[in-house]
Amino acid sequence: MDEDNRPRYRFDPVFTGVDPRDEFRKAHDEAESNELMQKEAWEHLLALDEWPIRTRQMTIDLSNGVRSIFRDISPFVAPWEDRSGAKSGDQEIDVNWQGRQVLGLVGMRDLGRVHSDNQMLPSIDSDQSERDFAVFVSTKSISQDIVNSLISKRNDARLILWTPSDLTKEEKDLLLNFAAFRKLISDWQGKETEDASAVITWVSNSLQTELGRIAKIVDSSYARGRMDASNNSQMPFHVAGELTNILSPIVDRVLTAAYVSHDIKFEPPFIFKKEEGVKVINGIVKTGSIPKGAKPNQNVSAAQNFGFGLKIVKKTAERTIDISDNPYVKDIWEFIDDKLADAGQTMKMETLYKNWLIVKSCG
Repeated sequence: MDEDNRPRYRFDPVFTGVDPRDEFRKAHDEAESNELMQKEAWEHLLALDEWPIRTRQMTIDLSNGVRSIFRDISPFVAPWEDRSGAKSGDQEIDVNWQGRQVLGLVGMRDLGRVHSDNQMLPSIDSDQSERDFAVFVSTKSISQDIVNSLISKRNDARLILWTPSDLTKEEKDLLLNFAAFRKLISDWQGKETEDASAVITWVSNSLQTELGRIAKIVDSSYARGRMDASNNSQMPFHVAGELTNILSPIVDRVLTAAYVSHDIKFEPPFIFKKEEGVKVINGIVKTGSIPKGAKPNQNVSAAQNFGFGLKIVKKTAERTIDISDNPYVKDIWEFIDDKLADAGQTMKMETLYKNWLIVKSCG
């Protein structure tokens, strides 16, 4: 050490056989001119989860805990996964909207190809699926004209598209680095030689410090991108945490604009789930009131917790049904009266539900 406590010497590893740094440079040069390597590296980053590789001594995870926010919805299969073909990747998520638990579909698509092949994105089909929204994430940057065309074709205000921005020069350089690392692993994994061990160890050590920066290019490019719906263009959002946390404010905004019933709210800590509806019916709707002296149970509790939010009781008389100020009950009765001219006619609940769903989602 010198007088400034700085080391006089720097120790670099000496490789007696293959030098992994030379192998990396060659792989990097190849990746620069190989679009397939770049494409596969990007797809790997979108799906990044565990990255197990075998060495002579053990199996190690090259990801070191670095995970993609899209890992659960990515349609891409990692080379080491023993599965045939691409996975669908579509997932259902729950979001708290106005104190109501709503279900939606989240998936990842090559939206450019969907458009060029003149396909349509899956419909939400609330009457069949019980879903209230859908989010489709583009695997790559596309033009706003394509986004607008896909949204217009499906024509559902509850459909959300998320597209990334183009990579910056620095991000492209990091992608090339990742493509080079992937090639070294592909070329040397499973070989029982000292050279293979040296390369794998060097890549593993390098990724411990580099993979976090490399994986961040996914978050950054999508953070600069856009989220659009038919009546909510270029919505502001923040990429932090897991995917559900990112999407929740967007879903809230879209559903509030799409549903007439956005004024039905439930205050914390209560969350209205679909099974609560049956409990409310059993607790107060069937009887018209909660009988005096009724023992507390799940039905009575549901009626007391959600009755006011549903606009079927008033705070001055919380134990008795009162729909006099409920605009939705009035509208439903008007709908029934309009469709059923004769007193003896009946209407299927399915008919009422489907027609009312159209009214509420387009209102």
